Amino acid sequence: MNPPRAIIGGDAVNPMPTNATLAKKYGLSWIVGTDHGGPNHSKINRDMAYPALLKSRKEVPEVIQFYGMELNSPGADHSSLIIPYTHDEQQVLFRLEHGFDKREVFPLDISRDVEDNMLAALTVMKALPSPPVVIANHPSRTATAYGEYGDDDPAEFRHWNDTAPNVAVGMAGAPGHQAMPLAGDAIKKTLASYKMPLKLPRGAYLGYPTLGGFDQMTARVGGFWDSMLGEGRR
Repeated sequence: MNPPRAIIGGDAVNPMPTNATLAKKYGLSWIVGTDHGGPNHSKINRDMAYPALLKSRKEVPEVIQFYGMELNSPGADHSSLIIPYTHDEQQVLFRLEHGFDKREVFPLDISRDVEDNMLAALTVMKALPSPPVVIANHPSRTATAYGEYGDDDPAEFRHWNDTAPNVAVGMAGAPGHQAMPLAGDAIKKTLASYKMPLKLPRGAYLGYPTLGGFDQMTARVGGFWDSMLGEGRR
């Protein structure tokens, strides 16, 4: 079977140079391109996203533009994978995504979706001459209540950090998709195609909402984030 064809611009309408130009306009000194992983996406990242990144770097040199992706983390939800600015960054990301993204293989291979595979990926990453950075995204988005955990849990993040403390450095405390309630017709059409609610809460936190826009793992005083810092983790 062949994986589904990519929809160019399916998740966003702005090409990379436009995003870089806007970053410059609003005073950012650096950004990361984090296209979302999916079936056979490692080749799309290598053959299409990376040339677009090189073009964007040339057109907007004032903004440092890192190469990266949103990884379908094995045994967990998503995470941002940020590759250092090196001569082999294109091949480094290709190898990591092809080898470890849990949705890379089509049809879906559920044997890839286990925590041991994420720990194996982190072991490979920390051994690189220039290790990348991994940041867990929307860690409580699959939680169903306050004080509960879904796809991501504290023990898992401790294992990540124990395995590669200079790679698995944290999580997105203020998750993306905060403007979901204001979604326009184009986004609603996409949601309808996935049979999702047309009016999503902030950050698409369907089970339990963000707290003032912040994930409960960060927002709870004395909660998970405070505990990690209290253990001496950085």
